[in-house]
Amino acid sequence: MSACDIVLVNGKIVTVDPNDRIVEAVAIKTGRIVQVGSNQEIKRLIQSETRVIDLAGKTVLPGFIDAHTHLLSTSTNLTYMVDIHTPPVKTVVDILKRIKAQADKTPKGEWIIGQGNFHLDRKLIDRRYPTKAELDKVAPNHPVVLRGGAHLQILNSNALAQAEIRRDTPDPPGGKVDRNAVGEPTGILREAYGALPIPPYTFDQIREAIKHTSQMIYVKRGITTIHEFLMSTTGMKIYQDLLNHDELPLRLNILVTIPTMVDVDCLVNLGIQTGFGNQWLRISGVKLFVDGGITGVAAAIYRPYLHQQHVGVLKTTQEKLTQRVIKAHKAGLRVCLHAVGDKAFDMALNSLDAALKAKPMQDHRHRIEHAGNILCTLERIERMKELGIIPVPTPPFLYSFGDYIETYLGQKRAKTVFVYKTLLNSGFMPPGNSDCAGAEPESINPLFGIWCAVTRKTFNGNILCLEEKISVKEAIRMYTIYAAYAGFEEKLKGSIEPGKLADLIVLSHDILTVPVDTIKQIEIEMTIINGKIVYQRASP
Repeated sequence: MSACDIVLVNGKIVTVDPNDRIVEAVAIKTGRIVQVGSNQEIKRLIQSETRVIDLAGKTVLPGFIDAHTHLLSTSTNLTYMVDIHTPPVKTVVDILKRIKAQADKTPKGEWIIGQGNFHLDRKLIDRRYPTKAELDKVAPNHPVVLRGGAHLQILNSNALAQAEIRRDTPDPPGGKVDRNAVGEPTGILREAYGALPIPPYTFDQIREAIKHTSQMIYVKRGITTIHEFLMSTTGMKIYQDLLNHDELPLRLNILVTIPTMVDVDCLVNLGIQTGFGNQWLRISGVKLFVDGGITGVAAAIYRPYLHQQHVGVLKTTQEKLTQRVIKAHKAGLRVCLHAVGDKAFDMALNSLDAALKAKPMQDHRHRIEHAGNILCTLERIERMKELGIIPVPTPPFLYSFGDYIETYLGQKRAKTVFVYKTLLNSGFMPPGNSDCAGAEPESINPLFGIWCAVTRKTFNGNILCLEEKISVKEAIRMYTIYAAYAGFEEKLKGSIEPGKLADLIVLSHDILTVPVDTIKQIEIEMTIINGKIVYQRASP
């Protein structure tokens, strides 16, 4: 064998292979893993031109895969929006001060956007959102919108006027305008951010934000591949541009959002199928929304939310959904359905059932995004299993809004949530993911997600459904080999085995032996993608 490019020796290489082997060393050549084994075995491959990395006992894992994220949105939101996350923000006054400071330096009439967490109304000391009147006072000459995640928005009067939302204005398609007793908009919108006339960021602004965020947040957290749920044709152009200029820091599987980005007919007529592209940028299927999100109290459910007069927001009808799913399925496009509430969950299952009856297929790997978070009954689990569906729960959601599910759904409906152990015991391989669009930046860190799945701790420090906790090794698999499988890539990545892509990470501490409550504090020492070191932590 000719000289290897890199060998890593004297380490604890957690291969995540079918036998769960742990070895001492690994050899890399031309972007691939060529051998794993003992120090003695791998040192035989060292020649004068080989770079040798002495791990000094440190732990190595396969590169993390985030199987559901929104890199473009995360990048622009964290780069250009006013930070109103809690922490560090603690009160409504803190938010108003930040909005006023931005208004003081922003030309009159320009939009001011604040990006905060899910459930700010529960996490702030005030236990409420800023009001329309309060936002009017600190920014009377600017349209202001605060984002409590992607599913809920708080507007001032100027922003409502710009959007032409008045007492007699109907709800936007797939969205809802909250109104007071006399029908006046309160300033709270659900599932309606896309209906606001906010000027888009420029190509160059988005490109720079993506380049910085993917390198300094994602790659720095050990993420080597993402499944990007894309809603922007501009984003597709930017990713291709970054790839063409050798500036794409990690690998992307694109899930094309239907019909926001392009209608299914257009994609089908182009002949695009799942897998189109290369190892850096490829189409991994399509995404369709069935309902809204629980964080905006907009997930579609059968029985009303507690203390609410509505049952969420459906984005489509069963008939339209089924037609699109069948069309995509027949054309060779894997389908990922956003379905949070139980009503939406059943609609998703119905449409996938119809598609598989129209064209039976064994290895389709259709997914239901958020299945396993809430309202995932044993009957629905069994139906997913019969249909061969991949459930995609999000471990960081347990932390970010696990405290509040019971207040929306009641004790009975919230009895079992984030059912990771049940899914694993049922034979599923749920992929780890952040579903980050800027609201919960900590969710991007897979080590934080692993900590959530293992400890079951919430934002308020509660332990949620401890019987559904999983082991550290199982949680690692969610963010490696299971996520690779969810992208049709388990033969390329997700474990450290000969022939696979050399995407590896080195940890500051041994994830298998440290106290589980400290897992989220582990740092990434080094990220290797395609056999090249793309991130290395500076020495303390």
